[in-house]
Amino acid sequence: MRLQLRNQDIKVEITGPLSDTVFALRCNEAECDDLARNLGGRPVWLAAEVERDEVAILEAAHRKAFRSAHRLLLILVPRDATDADGIVADLEALGWRVAKRSDQDEPDPETQIYMADTEGELGLWYRLAPASFIGGTLSADVQPTDPFAPAVLGSAVLHGPNTGENPARFRALAANGASLPVANAEELGNAVISLLAPDRAASLAQAAWATTTESAHVVERMADVMLEIIEDREASG
Repeated sequence: MRLQLRNQDIKVEITGPLSDTVFALRCNEAECDDLARNLGGRPVWLAAEVERDEVAILEAAHRKAFRSAHRLLLILVPRDATDADGIVADLEALGWRVAKRSDQDEPDPETQIYMADTEGELGLWYRLAPASFIGGTLSADVQPTDPFAPAVLGSAVLHGPNTGENPARFRALAANGASLPVANAEELGNAVISLLAPDRAASLAQAAWATTTESAHVVERMADVMLEIIEDREASG
């Protein structure tokens, strides 16, 4: 489509609606493939950037879900990496077999909880876990991590009632049936159990992906156009 504005011929391109979207976190793809092979298809769920006061709830939920799937692995990412040693000690005292990423441990078949306490690897864990709990949502007075980050990578979203100061993304996922809200350990355990069914997890993950990528092509096209304009101006001096 072309418009005339002050004797200038302007091209107008209709791309689609511009809504909230997000780009996927990156990861080391070779390492992701290696870890996936190491896990050997065992069921996995993730607790991402959790507060220390949420760990007891997560432990109880994992214990409940573990009764239904004895190979189930919880990958736990603490918000504060300095909490990792204390959390590991608490979990081991409760009888869990825990491996720790910062010690170069790998999640072997005997590992029941994997402490992923190294920085900048959320993109890796979201890719490996079919379901992700959003840390901070079962705590108070904290800003939870972004629920779109796992959703765009095809991980089903679980979260508590605290949606922080910017709840729009949580509302968008809920409106599209792309997340499961939970209020306590019992509900979280039941939600994890429900997502052990591949079709249930896939259904939520597909809805989440659709919600987060609705405008991705529009944003990419806008970026391309702006880059073309910058390059043209640089070329013309």
